[in-house]
Amino acid sequence: MKLQERLIDPVIHTNRHFIRECRRIDTNKSAFESDSPSPPYLLVPPCIQIELIVKMPFTAVLLAGGQSRRMGRDKAFLPVEWEGKSVPLWDRQLSVLKALAPAELLISGPRKQGYPESVPAYADEWHGAGPLGGIATCLGRMNNGFLLVLAIDLPRVQPSFMEGLVALTEAGCGVVPSVNDRYEPLLAVYPKAALELAVAQLRKRAYVLQQFVKLLVELRLVIGYEVETGDQPQLDNWNEPRDLSNPRHKGPAGF
Repeated sequence: MKLQERLIDPVIHTNRHFIRECRRIDTNKSAFESDSPSPPYLLVPPCIQIELIVKMPFTAVLLAGGQSRRMGRDKAFLPVEWEGKSVPLWDRQLSVLKALAPAELLISGPRKQGYPESVPAYADEWHGAGPLGGIATCLGRMNNGFLLVLAIDLPRVQPSFMEGLVALTEAGCGVVPSVNDRYEPLLAVYPKAALELAVAQLRKRAYVLQQFVKLLVELRLVIGYEVETGDQPQLDNWNEPRDLSNPRHKGPAGF
């Protein structure tokens, strides 16, 4: 049996699992000798591809510093079904992040009852700045090249979706999902280099995340990813009490 290698298309394709389109070829045939279309494709042995996608070190953070004014109670303690049992939402979200095996796990916001002592919790260094303050704080605190962020109020997002985001990152360039040309900045991967822009925006009191992401795209520090229709329910969030009873939001959070 001849050793086989995968032919990886450098162009990112938008399929359900965010996987780059690939096919197998014989190792006796080089990328330039194969019948692959232009531009030339890269030959990457499966074991190396796995190392690149799965073991790229990154920090994951749960954004839980909001005041939940519209909800009327702390979102972190809303009950949600996860793996066959009812747990507080913060526990479910941390479990999702742990499933990705990040090199470092953080919580953005003050420490709350029940949080594991093993997970550092950082209060925002910029008060009254909204989520951008928490993102900037964790970009400054992390010890890796990328920060994967997950908001507390996204109860349907699955580990596989977030794994796909991590897989789309490249050297120095993160990824932010979008739906109908609107970014989803609270479920995204930011490079360490985004800290400089974040601080600059905070100093100008420019706290709007949509504008922050647009500037990152212009600087080529992140790319946008248009989420397919079938995956869009994973971006549903809980902002106010009526969201809890919305039929669209009643799908199992641990499906």
